[in-house]
Amino acid sequence: MGLSFSELVGFQRPARYIDGEINARRKEWDRASVRVLLAYPDLYDIGMSSYGYQLLYSSINREEGVLCDRAFLPWKDLLEHIDAKGVQLWGLETKRAVREFDVVAFSVHYELCYTNILWFLKLSGVSLFRDERGEGDPIVVAGGPCVLNPTPLAPFIDAFFLGEWDLGVAKVFKSLGGIKGRRERLFSLSEHPSIYVPGFNGGGKRRIEPLSIFPDPPLVPLIEVPHNRITVEIARGCPNGCRFCHAGYIYRPLREREPREVIEIIEKGAKSTGFEEVSLLALSATDYSRIEELILFLSRISEESLLSISLPSFRAGTLTPKMIEAIKKVRKTGFTIAPEAGSQRLRDVINKGITEEEVLDTVEKAVYAGWQTIKLYFMIGLPTETQEDIEAIGDLISKVLRISGRLPRKPKINVTVSPFVPKPHTPFQWEAQEPLGSLKEKIGYLKRRFRRSRVKIKEHDPHQSLVEALLSRGDERTSQILYEAFLSGAVFDQWGELFDFSIWKDVMEKFGIDPDSPSPALPVDAPLAWDNVDVGVKRQFLLEEKERAYKRASLSACRIGCRMCGVCGEDVRVKLANEGFDANPELPVFKREKSARYLCYLQKLSPSHLVGQNDTEALLHRAFRRAGLPLAYSQGFSPHPAISFADATSLGVEVVMQPFELGLWKQVSLQEILSVNRYLPSGMRVVSVQKLHEGAPSIGKLKREDMYVAFVPLSLKDRIEERREQIVVLDRTPDKLVIITNRNPVKLLGCTVFCFKKSRIVLEANNGA
Repeated sequence: MGLSFSELVGFQRPARYIDGEINARRKEWDRASVRVLLAYPDLYDIGMSSYGYQLLYSSINREEGVLCDRAFLPWKDLLEHIDAKGVQLWGLETKRAVREFDVVAFSVHYELCYTNILWFLKLSGVSLFRDERGEGDPIVVAGGPCVLNPTPLAPFIDAFFLGEWDLGVAKVFKSLGGIKGRRERLFSLSEHPSIYVPGFNGGGKRRIEPLSIFPDPPLVPLIEVPHNRITVEIARGCPNGCRFCHAGYIYRPLREREPREVIEIIEKGAKSTGFEEVSLLALSATDYSRIEELILFLSRISEESLLSISLPSFRAGTLTPKMIEAIKKVRKTGFTIAPEAGSQRLRDVINKGITEEEVLDTVEKAVYAGWQTIKLYFMIGLPTETQEDIEAIGDLISKVLRISGRLPRKPKINVTVSPFVPKPHTPFQWEAQEPLGSLKEKIGYLKRRFRRSRVKIKEHDPHQSLVEALLSRGDERTSQILYEAFLSGAVFDQWGELFDFSIWKDVMEKFGIDPDSPSPALPVDAPLAWDNVDVGVKRQFLLEEKERAYKRASLSACRIGCRMCGVCGEDVRVKLANEGFDANPELPVFKREKSARYLCYLQKLSPSHLVGQNDTEALLHRAFRRAGLPLAYSQGFSPHPAISFADATSLGVEVVMQPFELGLWKQVSLQEILSVNRYLPSGMRVVSVQKLHEGAPSIGKLKREDMYVAFVPLSLKDRIEERREQIVVLDRTPDKLVIITNRNPVKLLGCTVFCFKKSRIVLEANNGA
């Protein structure tokens, strides 16, 4: 099913569509009682970067008898092609058509992906509207943070899984295997208290699960994606209570993973993926109760394993001197802090809980610790905001500039400004979104103020924010708007270069909605479109928080023993990490300098010939790490593995033998190097390895437009010596030499030798060499 590998060659990054990732689960179709297609309504790159998506894939496939395959929306070039040709979407691993699966499960994390869901169904040959589906159609379900207001998607989705389903989802899917008939299956789902089935029950209560599982093992994408790394969820929920934050309310209560388990996950993930970066995932990572001990420990093991440790963001006031010293030992990327508002008055309104002094002190510590990029996040259009608050954003940025300007090497200051979007189940769910014109004026003011400075102001497109708010708080009419926008061609609305506001503008006007201000304030005493979903937070608590906001009254959220919001009870409560451990382990220190060099030959046949050169090198690097080989690395701020190619091959061309040089910090057997093939994707393998002699030049210095690698009989060494300016000897064995030259060795040496040009094709037969 789908397109052949040869048909994919002309499309952007074809390796997105070929399967073959390391750690993918490939179950037998005929042995499964239920087949689930886990669909991500966005590009492969984004879906494979999603921790939640990988977690569900791993969890479902653990259940015996349940097969879980993956599918993503193809990029627009391929999307338009298969739409025009009538080719239906397929599962990545099974190559089966979407309609052959029992369940299609969408993981929905962003409202601007809603039109993508409709495109996915259309390209799959599945009826868009649930009422029009018959026995031949799969059950279409959806989960994720966005479905906690299911109303805009209700006409298109058969069942909504509300809340967290890390553990329970596989057993629910398995139960469908013993039920025949579409209606009977939907009725069975409707009996679950946390599954909303339109037409069968009235709603449901958010499911809350312990922080107990993780992707095991994580998938390793074939291409570089935004988050190609080991992700460890150290906490779920947030100890703070920012009144605009959707995640802060729907992931209550706060739960933390024990630090020993975090270490075990990292060690296991490093061995199973070869990734060189670890991200500690949490809504507020530096509020994790054992963060200082954890960072100290990770800084030590990162020196030994060359793992880079990253935190999503730093909360002002939480960065201690010990943490700074520990983080200085690992690679420092951007330093991110989110003041959200410029003035203390507005930070009190949103319950941010930090002061300007804490913000500036944290930035000062970061710049003196060596971070070269400082990232600041602000919101505009917040409730009660005035022009003075916007000017206060500029004043705070100016103070950050002055602090960073004290250093000889001044760091970059990147500022992101995002319009406020009112979200369901938050204290600001009733608030209006500011009109388009006002948002543009505020963004324009900040850009003009810092036009001639080191500050780079980047805004989230306010047009996209308007559509996001419309969908986020959408009702029954919104589903009609969504459908009309889809018919008009809206797709990949979350991608700025493809977002077309004119489509949404025309549709909103058709339904009598002001496109410049489509999300007015909602009456606090009127029903809400998401009232049928209980996330555990009491409505009265949200109303009281809304009132406290206007009084600038702060409230500390998610503390042990609190019963204010309504989520915690006898069986659901805050869980903090309390297990101590040695944060300063004794570890061996290795010198990673290159002391042994090998000439290796890589073969890339179908389907790996669709993997680009940069992605090939990244896959090799991770495979050697997984194999436990002692890779040598360059010195300096950002160490790179000692793997270098003489020439890049063209995408879509099968490679017979492509030479590359491998550097190790100690000698190993050739067979040990060949063991790397166990960790390479289908069609890619190292076919030959030879030890390079000490005087051989680096292969990286021999890049040529036209290059030959040849195996030459040792009897020709005198001729090679005569042409030493045109030929470089890479290796010497008892009976032959391995050379590289940018001249045809057959003509150069006057005899037949085994050689190939540009590492792609065999040109001549071997003459006994």
